[in-house]
Amino acid sequence: MLGPLSKKLLLKVSGGVDSKVLIAARSTSRCVSAAYATASDLNQDAEKLGKDSAFTVSYLVDSCGFTHEAATAAAAKFSLKSAEKPDKVLGLLRDYGFAGGDISRLLQHRPELIVTDPELTLRPKLDLLASLGPTQELLVKVVLRCPEILQKSREKSLVPSLEFLRSMLHTDENVLKAMSRCNRLLWFKLPVLLGPNVEFLREVGMPDNLISAFLKDRPSAFLASAARLRVLVDRARQMGFDPKRRGFVEAVSAFAGMSDKTWERKVEVFKKWGWSDDELVSAFKKFPLCMTSSEKKVDAVMDYLVNTMKLDPSFVARTSKLVTLSLEKRIIPRCSIIHWLLSKGVLLMQDVNLSNALTVSEDSFLRTFVTKYVETLPELLDLYNQYKNGATAGIFRSVQGHDISKPSIKMKKSVASKILVADM
Repeated sequence: MLGPLSKKLLLKVSGGVDSKVLIAARSTSRCVSAAYATASDLNQDAEKLGKDSAFTVSYLVDSCGFTHEAATAAAAKFSLKSAEKPDKVLGLLRDYGFAGGDISRLLQHRPELIVTDPELTLRPKLDLLASLGPTQELLVKVVLRCPEILQKSREKSLVPSLEFLRSMLHTDENVLKAMSRCNRLLWFKLPVLLGPNVEFLREVGMPDNLISAFLKDRPSAFLASAARLRVLVDRARQMGFDPKRRGFVEAVSAFAGMSDKTWERKVEVFKKWGWSDDELVSAFKKFPLCMTSSEKKVDAVMDYLVNTMKLDPSFVARTSKLVTLSLEKRIIPRCSIIHWLLSKGVLLMQDVNLSNALTVSEDSFLRTFVTKYVETLPELLDLYNQYKNGATAGIFRSVQGHDISKPSIKMKKSVASKILVADM
């Protein structure tokens, strides 16, 4: 039956309808009907899309901890038709130790993981990472630091990369250490990227055990392109570093971590504090990682050691590791405790090597300067902990009448010099 629009197109000729006109009218009718059908389908699709989008937003907000804005942005990329599949994804993540906050953080970085097949795609990758033997807590940390690894191909990328790391580092424990020091380590196809670097380092004389240590301890530097690594190695060798020694690895790592402009800025900071060119070179050769401290940190440490502790800048240059230590958590608390012990007369200046006292492990410092005197000075441990926790020094003013609020200021330069019995 012809619709109203088609009838208007019919022309009556001699009491009848021209056959050509009738055919045209019928064709037009079909086109109009198709147009109506297409519009109807689009409306239905739009309505359906709206429902899916609304459900997606609601699910991400209610079940995954998304904000409404983040959920809306994610819903523009994919839609959820029901809760069945995403619920399985969330359940799988919980089985591997991901808490609610972990899941929210993971999915907000990579929301499309919620539509990934949990059994065919996610579980095999998580099982592969779990085969390294980490605790669930560490496994979660590894994934959260680089969520992209759950989107890498298991067979083409993750398996070859882990096999490469195991062949270089020998134990899964070492593999985990390298991964914890470089978040995106498994993001790369390591045999392709690092294979040439390994061969080059062997060519310049670095032994395999040191190459392994380089990869484990400084993986970010090891990830440099082959061309970039050649430049860094040449620079270290020109400064006299031996590829067969640990310092070579640290020098290359220091160079890799900054641009030439950043290097120049740091050199100027040290020179501002009185270091000569020779002292700079000597300090770097002795402890290359001294150049990895930020300019702000170098300024703060040098200010305390030189202006407050009254130490000679040359001493700090000879003990360059000091500029890498925490001022608040190590240098100030330890200097304060040493001065307090000196003021009590229980510690003699000739028994103190300040450079060692500041650089030894926490356990060693506690044995030498705290627990050793706790019986006669029971307040000492609490005093040390309060310094470490950043308590204002003024709270110690009344300790047996001794003002130790600024212990290093009371220590005159001559006294400080006597404490510096030996370098590191």
